[in-house]
Amino acid sequence: MRCFEIWINGQRRCTVGLNRNGVISATATIQGWSRAGGERQHRTDVRVGGLEKIDDDHSQHLDWLTTNLAVGDEILIKLVDSDVRDEPTVEPTRFEGCGFCGRSRTEIPEGELLGGAEANICKDCIIRLRDECSAGENPSTATDAEQEQSICSFCGKRSDEVPQIFAGQAGRICQACLTNCALVPLGKR
Repeated sequence: MRCFEIWINGQRRCTVGLNRNGVISATATIQGWSRAGGERQHRTDVRVGGLEKIDDDHSQHLDWLTTNLAVGDEILIKLVDSDVRDEPTVEPTRFEGCGFCGRSRTEIPEGELLGGAEANICKDCIIRLRDECSAGENPSTATDAEQEQSICSFCGKRSDEVPQIFAGQAGRICQACLTNCALVPLGKR
């Protein structure tokens, strides 16, 4: 398989490649900011990770390396063919269909799926939840126990920071994010 070897200061840190369809990136980042009083601060790191497709509706995030850098560090990214890769840390699988009704990506008309940070929502679910709220109905919400631990899949706010979080099969959405999603023109363009 086609792989990247990542070397830092002459030491091989990892060999990264994909077993399935997906993407890998190696990124060196310098962040700079000023503190009160004008003192400049910097943080510099290198990250190697990717996204690997499992099937039409599921993908997983891969992470091989995150490390800080110092002035004078040398980074080498070498393209190689290899039969093996170092095993990445794998984040939980993400469902790529609608996290609220459970329809797969292929069942949803083109352009009618809106992606959030941790889940997606289809146009039909946006309309259904918005209409239920407008009519004074109580859309499917997290149970009391779930509500205490719920985090909006779109903005990351916790249930103690928002009035209500609506629960789906594989996603959660707060009222503010639902309102914002309803403003996005969805459909085939």
